Amino acid sequence: MNITSLGHAGFLVETPCCLFLMDPWLTSTGAYDAAWFQYPCNHHLEQPLLDRLKNSNKSLYVYLSHEHQDHYDLEFISKISDFNPNFILPQFYTKAFESIAQFYPADNITYLADRQTLARADFSATIFIEESGLNRDSAILLQAQGCSFLNLNDCKIFDRLNDLKNIKVDVFTAQFSGATWHPICYKYNVDEYRSISASKRLRKFKNVARAIDVLQPAIFIPSAGPCCFLDNDLFYLNFDDRGIFPTSEEFLDWLNENTKLSDTHNVHLLPGDRLTLPDGNIEITEQPFGYRHRSKQEYLLAYERKIISSRQSLFTRFTATNPIIIFQQLRHELQLKCQEIGIITVEDRYLYFGLNELPNLFWKVNLQQQTVSETQEIGELDFYSIVAPAWQVEKVLNREMHWEDFCLSFRSQLQRVPDTYSIIWNLFLFRNPDELAWAVASLKTLDRKNNTCISVVCSTTAKEWKINRYCPHQGADLVNAQIEDSRYLICPRHGWKFDLENGGRLTPNGNFSVNVKQLLAVDRTRS
Repeated sequence: MNITSLGHAGFLVETPCCLFLMDPWLTSTGAYDAAWFQYPCNHHLEQPLLDRLKNSNKSLYVYLSHEHQDHYDLEFISKISDFNPNFILPQFYTKAFESIAQFYPADNITYLADRQTLARADFSATIFIEESGLNRDSAILLQAQGCSFLNLNDCKIFDRLNDLKNIKVDVFTAQFSGATWHPICYKYNVDEYRSISASKRLRKFKNVARAIDVLQPAIFIPSAGPCCFLDNDLFYLNFDDRGIFPTSEEFLDWLNENTKLSDTHNVHLLPGDRLTLPDGNIEITEQPFGYRHRSKQEYLLAYERKIISSRQSLFTRFTATNPIIIFQQLRHELQLKCQEIGIITVEDRYLYFGLNELPNLFWKVNLQQQTVSETQEIGELDFYSIVAPAWQVEKVLNREMHWEDFCLSFRSQLQRVPDTYSIIWNLFLFRNPDELAWAVASLKTLDRKNNTCISVVCSTTAKEWKINRYCPHQGADLVNAQIEDSRYLICPRHGWKFDLENGGRLTPNGNFSVNVKQLLAVDRTRS
């Protein structure tokens, strides 16, 4: 088995009979309205890869983990239609990958449910699905020639990895970098921002380190991040030293300094580098713009110049048809979302939605009354607000962008007072109207599942707490959660911290909990 990095979360796996593409993101137009770009640059791989696929006599398989644009590159996918690709896709409950049907017949597409395995030629592929109201993603275990490659990409099934302990994992890869708009787009002072960013960064590092410790792979490859930002308005995000977008080198340095995972060899594959199994040989390739020899700033400036010179219109700011018209059309969309999400009793803050071009003008969304009303000011002490450029909102309203793509473009500004996480407003903003009913239903399903309780015990103090089994955020199984500092339960999926000495509340900025139902001071050392 040969594994070639295609950059970001992309890989090409080669067996004697097959070529297996995973999440190829190769086009030079960026993702999320040219907000994200591949880091390091991998555009030079696209044409050689297309030539190889064209001239190969091996069967071609393509796995796409989820529909985020940095994993689901439609422009590239449309270019391989002549090579008779066979798609292996996760079977989500909600709509995804609809555009695949525009290019390929149904016979070329296989949907796999969670934990379902497909055996073909000289490989087998098992899919693992994570799907909740807020997120849908998948991971894949590819086995061929006596070797195994577990690719989690962005899929945070860390709470389920104990189920894989009996599988010998030769190569493991997972996301180590952030990929969401908090805290980047939120209003914080400098100290608050740095503290939140550093905490999220460390949580991500620890989760991946724990996964490596559980799986004990022979080789670990960091992947699925970070992206880089070449738009002048976002360029500064590349240089946040303690931000949520660390480089692979920074993560591997942290692993070496803070863990004792001596049985695992950490490998940094750059785009085009190839790993051969089972011997573990690595073939290194030359990188564009002198990645290995330049500072990060010099590299990114050269990268940016190349993109601007080859695609001059890519960063041209669109002019909305008319901000007033867009603002009026937005009301209909927000009202539709209210209807689809239904009456929610757990969120009593109002959402204020405004446009950059129309200062001091907002739509006030009241979920309790399901109303959307115009106002010129934020009239409450407690609120959630978002202000965005009219030209980008117009794209969403015209369905040129999904609401989640809009959120991940990082061009909005948000504020929440008090600064507590709101799962409802995140659902409201991230999901298209036709997805909201299912998203809310998934939350209700999680509530019903949480009639099941488990006991967790601190090994150092022997205290025992009875809590809900599933994390109220996205339903992670807390059976495999850890306890830190004798009181904090750490969710194995996202690293969120719940204070068991304070009712199990999310800390520092949460408004929900794992509901400590009982506290028993049991000294197990005497039994």
